[in-house]
Amino acid sequence: MNVEVRLLASLDRYRPSGVAGRTFRLTVPDRVTTADLMSLLHIPTGSVRIVAVNGRHQPDPHFVLSDGDVVSLLPPLAGGSPARLGPFHVGPQEIDLPALRAVVADPAAGAIVTFEGVVRNNARGKTVTHLSYEAYEPMAEEVLAQIAREMTERWDLRGVAMSHRVGSLAVGEASIGIAVSAAHRKDAFAACAYAMDRIKEILPVWKKEFADDGASWVEGPGGNEGRRSGGEGRIS
Repeated sequence: MNVEVRLLASLDRYRPSGVAGRTFRLTVPDRVTTADLMSLLHIPTGSVRIVAVNGRHQPDPHFVLSDGDVVSLLPPLAGGSPARLGPFHVGPQEIDLPALRAVVADPAAGAIVTFEGVVRNNARGKTVTHLSYEAYEPMAEEVLAQIAREMTERWDLRGVAMSHRVGSLAVGEASIGIAVSAAHRKDAFAACAYAMDRIKEILPVWKKEFADDGASWVEGPGGNEGRRSGGEGRIS
């Protein structure tokens, strides 16, 4: 089977002979794991800080890859001072808040704030049965990365990771997860709130609301500001 491999930053030195770029297709045995893949590329385990499969953090080294998977390998950051940004994912997978929290964890962080936006059962006096989210996924992930960079310009952060779900979501299911780590709690709380506000403003994701009086796309002032009126959130 074939997988696509992306080697970030210093991991570029492990690309196979004859490969011109950091992103390449690689033929691997069936049921190969992420750890097997690194072994095939002769990459020491300690050289990789984050493994992402199809844009989603995958901490399990025994995770079995499938044909067509995109595997991104990210090295540790030099000096440990810049914030670790990512992964940023938009897709149908369920929000994995513990995984987002794990990827922003840092010995220098005194606070980790997580936010989980969930579907609620009412909006504007209507009974909501479920929501459906649609995204322009390639741009959406880049926008999440842009928002994270904005956050690091405003606060002293250690890490930022975000994930937005698309597809049909039932009441109580999470549509978005955000994890932010910082040396101090005020920075972490403020940055997390900023991320959610900016996501409402500029993320190319649209919501269709299914209520007791029918279905409709939710729009509002300020671009897509109103589209989350059928959801609520949990912060920790």
